[in-house]
Amino acid sequence: MMSKHSLVIVGSGPAGVSAAFPLVHAGCDVLMLDAGTEGTLNPASTGNLFDFRQQTASMQAEFFYGKDRQALLAAKGQSPKLRVPHYHYVYRDFHEKYGISTENFHVTGSLAKGGLSNAWGAVCYTYSQQEMQLPLEAYQALLQSYQRIAARMGISGPAADDLSAYFDHTVKTERPLTLHPTCQHLLANYRTQTFSAFKLGQPRSAVLSEKKGDRNECRLNNRCLWGCDAHSIYNAQFDVVQLQKHTHFKYANRLFLQKISQSAQGYELSCQHLITGERQTLTAETLILAAGTIGSTALVLDFMSAFHQPIRLQSNPCFALAFVMPKFLGSSITPKSFAMGQLGFSAHLAQHALTAMGTFYSPEALLANELIGFMPFSKKGAMEFSKYLMPAMLLANVFFPGEISAHRMELVQTQARAQLKIYGGVPSHFERAKKALLALLINALRRCGAWYIPFSCKVPLWGSDIHYAATLPMSTQTQPLTVDHDGQLVGAENFYVVDGSILPTLSAKNLTFTIMANADRIGRAIALRKKMRDEASGQA
Repeated sequence: MMSKHSLVIVGSGPAGVSAAFPLVHAGCDVLMLDAGTEGTLNPASTGNLFDFRQQTASMQAEFFYGKDRQALLAAKGQSPKLRVPHYHYVYRDFHEKYGISTENFHVTGSLAKGGLSNAWGAVCYTYSQQEMQLPLEAYQALLQSYQRIAARMGISGPAADDLSAYFDHTVKTERPLTLHPTCQHLLANYRTQTFSAFKLGQPRSAVLSEKKGDRNECRLNNRCLWGCDAHSIYNAQFDVVQLQKHTHFKYANRLFLQKISQSAQGYELSCQHLITGERQTLTAETLILAAGTIGSTALVLDFMSAFHQPIRLQSNPCFALAFVMPKFLGSSITPKSFAMGQLGFSAHLAQHALTAMGTFYSPEALLANELIGFMPFSKKGAMEFSKYLMPAMLLANVFFPGEISAHRMELVQTQARAQLKIYGGVPSHFERAKKALLALLINALRRCGAWYIPFSCKVPLWGSDIHYAATLPMSTQTQPLTVDHDGQLVGAENFYVVDGSILPTLSAKNLTFTIMANADRIGRAIALRKKMRDEASGQA
């Protein structure tokens, strides 16, 4: 027997929970359908990371590399957090369940409760009206949603600095986190000079600097990458817990949505239980997809029978590089520090008409083997020199806007099952833009007292940024595989999408905060439409 539901949200990540709150507050009955793979929010150890590193080698090896040392076998050139054993459950089974194959592209997704917010960078920026391509009234609603999301999850950062243009002034923040000495020195030097194409400041981060409910303020214990025992870094799992306190909300996990079909009751959802393998079917009058850009797009392509139709996928082509500040060579490590992005920056390339964004962070919380690739020495020499160099190093992650990516994805029908294929690529001028950006950064950082480490610039495989968007873009055009400004899929009444797939374009700014605010805005619009529909039905 099929279970029938008024409204179903697929996915418990930042988009899913953000759409759910306004709906349950409006009195709508919401079922959140989720694969919901679970790990633990509490890391295997607590306290300061460097105190832990004084313990026995065997304990450290298991914590840093896993019981079977799987972190040593993981692919290099990707974010270090993809190799942290504490987060392995976050990425498990994603490729298999969606039947993904790739060419020149690395895709990361999650079936975990909370989605990729279990291991995100937590940097928050706001999108402009031009970037969102929304009419004024809808954009004003988005700004209000930014404010609500910030109040719910907590954002630390300065009230004003040179990055204020990328973060709307109406969104309130908590006090900024304390900077690492190298970042303090870099920012102080920057403020003594004038730059035309380079801006530096503290990023706004979804990390608490003040206690909020059951979550504690950041303890500056360098554990960010290895599991935050204070729960100061926002995770959508926290919101699932809060939503479960509402009588209008139900959470069904361990169910993977395989197929969506039209039915007399609205939409028929065919699922598989991840533990038992049992097939289950339920119906939804209103359906909201928040399965992430890759997952939601795969489900929509299958629903629309859009096989063998390549569509564009945007990501932020990126590269990493390393600098050293001679002033700090040979210094002691800083035992109390925040180990994620400490400084944010923008760099404008007028000749390429684009603005790149990025973050600087200290590498002290990383294992020495992560730094070897940034040093122009042999492996043995790099390991020895890292002890001297690490306290003086700054690592940078740099992101180009999505317009400079040229990826494609398509759903291919085979005899066995549909297969999602993703092809990575960038336009021919990417290399010129990268060289120009690298030169700009080297010059700007040198003026601030930081020197580029030769040959440290590393370009990972396309898609390694894990910022995917714009496959089902919001549009005023009623074209297939697009949504309207309220997230409703063209040609499918009461079928909505609220994740990164519907962004009309991908800025170089981190996108999660905008995805959450947009999902909140759409959730409110759906609640209003449902209320008007119910009232009209009652009058009839």
